[in-house]
Amino acid sequence: MTHAIPDRPHLSDGAAASDHHSPPSGPPRRSRLSHRQARGALALLLDATTERELVGRLRQHVDGCARCQGDLEELRRAEAWLLAQPVEAPQMGAMQEAAWAAIQVRIAAENALAPVAEKVLSNGHTPDAYHHASPEASALVPLVASSDGADASEADRLYRPVPARQPLTSVIIPFRVFGKSGVVSTRGALLVALAASLIVGSFGALFLAHFSAGGAPVPTTHEAPSVAVLDPGNETPTFSFDPTSRRLLALTSDDRFDCERGRRCPASQTPLCLRFSMLDADTGKSIGNALPGCMKNSGTGSTYIDLLDNSAIKQAMLIGSDQEVTTLDSQTGATVWTYHLACCPAKGTSVGKALFDARDQLLLTMGLSNQDRGLQTLDAQSVMTGQVQYQAALSGAQYQAAILSNVSGWLYLWTACAADSDASCVEIYEAGTGRKIGDWRENFQTTPLAADPASNVLYVRKDQPDGQAETLVVDGGSGQPLSRLPPAHAVAVNGSLHHIYLLDENGVTVVDSRTRRKLSTLPVLVHDTAWATPAIDEQNKRVYLPTVRGKVLTAQDNAEGQLRLLSPALQATLDAERAMTVAWAQGAMDIDPWDLPIGPGSLTFYYPLGQDDPGGCSEKSVAARTEAAATPLSGGAYTVQISMNWANPSTVLDASALSGSPPPLPSYPHQHTWLYHIPASGGAEWRSEQGEAFSTCQAA
Repeated sequence: MTHAIPDRPHLSDGAAASDHHSPPSGPPRRSRLSHRQARGALALLLDATTERELVGRLRQHVDGCARCQGDLEELRRAEAWLLAQPVEAPQMGAMQEAAWAAIQVRIAAENALAPVAEKVLSNGHTPDAYHHASPEASALVPLVASSDGADASEADRLYRPVPARQPLTSVIIPFRVFGKSGVVSTRGALLVALAASLIVGSFGALFLAHFSAGGAPVPTTHEAPSVAVLDPGNETPTFSFDPTSRRLLALTSDDRFDCERGRRCPASQTPLCLRFSMLDADTGKSIGNALPGCMKNSGTGSTYIDLLDNSAIKQAMLIGSDQEVTTLDSQTGATVWTYHLACCPAKGTSVGKALFDARDQLLLTMGLSNQDRGLQTLDAQSVMTGQVQYQAALSGAQYQAAILSNVSGWLYLWTACAADSDASCVEIYEAGTGRKIGDWRENFQTTPLAADPASNVLYVRKDQPDGQAETLVVDGGSGQPLSRLPPAHAVAVNGSLHHIYLLDENGVTVVDSRTRRKLSTLPVLVHDTAWATPAIDEQNKRVYLPTVRGKVLTAQDNAEGQLRLLSPALQATLDAERAMTVAWAQGAMDIDPWDLPIGPGSLTFYYPLGQDDPGGCSEKSVAARTEAAATPLSGGAYTVQISMNWANPSTVLDASALSGSPPPLPSYPHQHTWLYHIPASGGAEWRSEQGEAFSTCQAA
């Protein structure tokens, strides 16, 4: 690689040289930071006391530098780890004291060498005194790993030693990048040291190995989970994966799954009463729950309506229908913070979508007009305390959807175009400040699905008048389509594998995010009564997929994008059940997907049978059970048998009976069975069907 040096102005004589070097009459204009300068000062972006001017210059560089964005994210994770440690732990306190003592030894010794170092920097040569440093200096504990690179030398110049131990409240560090000294808090000083370690590429070894429990190295792999189907509840509209605790965090319902098909159970609420559930993703074990008011007060009170995962600091934010935010520790389930949303104090407004800005640790909410859902305000609150950071006025356009990119730090608001109902208008705001950046218009209907975690692109669903759909890869700055992907109702992105997971009626389609090439399709049912976004375990290349009745499937990915379920028998059974789902959608099947067990096993439920009565056709619910069994054959093929058994039509059931699933009966007099062959290559072939016909009304 060659480095081009720009031409310098020609100095023809002494007068010209003198004019060229004369100081400017006004204050010097601050130039953009170099890459080395910005990397050395990244830690300042994490300190709330940093001056806004400095933050602005750093942000200007980081927004255009992918390497610095990655380094800044490493620092955020380090800070989150530090904040999450129990300060009362004796070993942590002793470790901190030892680290501080070692730092002070180095500071005191290097302080004596500072004049010599200044002479070296100013004269360009090294005097003998500098080569014969004191024994104390040769035994110093290094703050950064040794390196011959330019970045390391720049780090040494940026972070100069302080003359003596300062109080624990602040440390004065002169930052030559900005031409003046700044006062940084103790946490900031530690982050400075962490940043210096990061610069020379030894962050993981120096920090994680030093501060992990007992000094042991942090494990990088985990055993494969023993369960392929996780069971948060009966309906799970949103969930996420916490990589630190390896837990699945979910909002889920205890209502019966079959209450949503056209009628609700007598004890059900509108909206759905959702609780917060934590599961061990490796074992499926339930860790704990947080119950909303509607579960504490016999069906009345508030419910949780949204879940935001702040895994960087091991916390989950629950948004309540009463506009209260409850922040929980994702390790213990204990409540950390409770505060109210600031978006809607004015009469006639209500809260819109809540979004989490991971870059600035802000909770963003939109205030909407109750009359026409017009955008009124954008409110930003600290996710830690609920303190309002700003409130910005919005356009008043009718709100449709919102999405946030943590790469660019921009908030995108989809609104209804005033003059064209077949178009989509998008407004863009800076999440950290609320400042409007721009907007764009699309001459077709789109719905935002996801923001890419590594680049400033969005994935949106485009619906066409003929009923066809596709997924567009859209430039986050201009709104211009960059590529077209298969249609999807939900999208998730695995940044480490560069894979996009697109969920629709065909199952899960895996696409390479760099080439946009389709890699594979896993043909399983991946939605409940509503579509939910999958959760990603990047470290173990796993995807957690929504399916019927609130359950979650665990799928394994690889570098080639060949997604598979963990159990071959489960895969074979779901292939057969998918074939039954397609037949049901075409009107050729009397049993729908919500009445089938998820994989091998059984399920009890109430099944509605049509009955001819003197007054016409009526529907009566009967206790029923479905069973599925997969039998392996040679060569990797399977035979799958699915049967439905049901009881005699009973008299009208009371409300208490319908409010829960029926208990298993010792015997069911009626049965119908389906048999499928599952080739080793996948898919399902119908082989036979036998048994009693389902009771239906004869009248047209």
